[in-house]
Amino acid sequence: MNFINFVTQTKNIFFFASALLTGIYLIIGDKKNIFAIDVLETINLINNKHAIILDLRIYSNFEKYHIAQSTNVQLDTLDSYLKKISPDKNIIFIHEDNSLIEKLIINLRKKGFINTFYLSNGMDTWINNDLPVIKGTNKI
Repeated sequence: MNFINFVTQTKNIFFFASALLTGIYLIIGDKKNIFAIDVLETINLINNKHAIILDLRIYSNFEKYHIAQSTNVQLDTLDSYLKKISPDKNIIFIHEDNSLIEKLIINLRKKGFINTFYLSNGMDTWINNDLPVIKGTNKI
């Protein structure tokens, strides 16, 4: 019996269709963003893994409110700041532009910073979950 005959037999169609759909789902299905993390994952990394929070927003936005223990770093000084950090350290970025941060993280992971993430939708997510913020400065 060849493959075509096997597949077209009534008793085997369900099996083949299930296998095909499972394969398609595994290939193109649930594409979770491997860079973005939610509030719970962020809190977990901060509390349990001592993650560094780098807020890349413009300084005036950072000064209005930011996450406790976060540091404001401008994009043009980020490379020099990262030279002081071990590549295996957990780093969480805060910024309004998710696509910009995803590109940044791709480049950083190529350089060995494999534990880099960003808070999905930045400070809006943090504030919408009624989490505490600090007003003032902690600028590099």
